[in-house]
Amino acid sequence: MNPSTDVGVDILRQVRERNISRRGTASPLPVVVMTAFGKDKLLSADFLQHRGACDYVQKPFGDGKALKRKIEIALFDEGTFSGPSRNTIKVVQLRFNTSEKVVLVEKFKYTGADYDLLLALRDVFLDDLGALKPPSKFRGQRSHELAAKWEIEEPAVRRRVASFRAKVKTDFRDGLNRALDRNDVVENLRKWDGYRLNPLVVKVVAWEQEMAGPPRRG
Repeated sequence: MNPSTDVGVDILRQVRERNISRRGTASPLPVVVMTAFGKDKLLSADFLQHRGACDYVQKPFGDGKALKRKIEIALFDEGTFSGPSRNTIKVVQLRFNTSEKVVLVEKFKYTGADYDLLLALRDVFLDDLGALKPPSKFRGQRSHELAAKWEIEEPAVRRRVASFRAKVKTDFRDGLNRALDRNDVVENLRKWDGYRLNPLVVKVVAWEQEMAGPPRRG
């Protein structure tokens, strides 16, 4: 069989037409297309989305990090398209209990430095949300501002953020079978060298909202 864009696309079509699912489940089989024809319009993200691919990665793969990441997202998203052009982004709900200094990120409880980080970002987030700002205009807290607030050095701020991101990624993976990108909850942008709650993903709700009652203490 000669290499061409048609071969992989035909295999993808067969997978979807036959409703091939993961072993032991009803979930669609995740498919990540690996190709040397990434510039071809037939292998654009939009084209593959409508044919049921989760994503595609173009050769050469380099160190493999991009490929590993896309496969990870495909597996956790249960076969749905999750490429860079997708329009639907999963919401991550945050609930704060300021009297007990606890925040729930979905069902996972965070306290201490993680709570302080999310609380500091929440206050600016809610101000911008109330002002009906578009997501691109939501402000962030600069590293030096957070360092001054907590009376620590800026490198310690970056370590706190990295620590929280690692925890929440692991919690979502192990507890929800769901992949999180590093910017899905706490987002940072180079242009302002700071951090904010991602306005395209995060939803801050009341402690009791959508729950039978306040979360029990762990």
